[in-house]
Amino acid sequence: MELCGAQTLRLSSPNFKILHLVRHAQGIHNVALEEQGEKPESEKLFDAHLSPKGLQQVSERRKKILELGLLDTIELVITSTLRRTMETSVGLFREQEDINIPNNLPPIVALDICRERMGLYPCDRRASISTHRICFPDIDFTEIKSDEDAGWKDKERETLEEVVTRGLRFLTW
Repeated sequence: MELCGAQTLRLSSPNFKILHLVRHAQGIHNVALEEQGEKPESEKLFDAHLSPKGLQQVSERRKKILELGLLDTIELVITSTLRRTMETSVGLFREQEDINIPNNLPPIVALDICRERMGLYPCDRRASISTHRICFPDIDFTEIKSDEDAGWKDKERETLEEVVTRGLRFLTW
């Protein structure tokens, strides 16, 4: 099949995977920046967690995933190491009712290379992995090399070229 001049592979091919990208649900930093006029440099927003509305968004999306039977088709969940993304991933793919499901839940692996643009803004700086391991025991952190957020710089944002390079590393991971 040809689409816009590009060849597309048949979905039945055993040599390719379907990649679904899911943005995190609403975080407290979104509310603080958009509705409360908070500055992105505010330390109050460090490693922002989900807002009440974000938790509701996760709950609604999880119901949809279950209704469509998608949970059984997912082989792997990759999440960034930011709290809001891990809360979204765990909320979508791990819940109390999943405890009795024997070994058919997809593993959740945390990667620093699939994070949002890093630097300058505390909401985009992650807490230590040792802290996250306690809060998120269902997530595999073995791919993370540094306990502290080694990629985050407090004086500058990551350049777009650096983001692209990191994104390409993620796609070949």
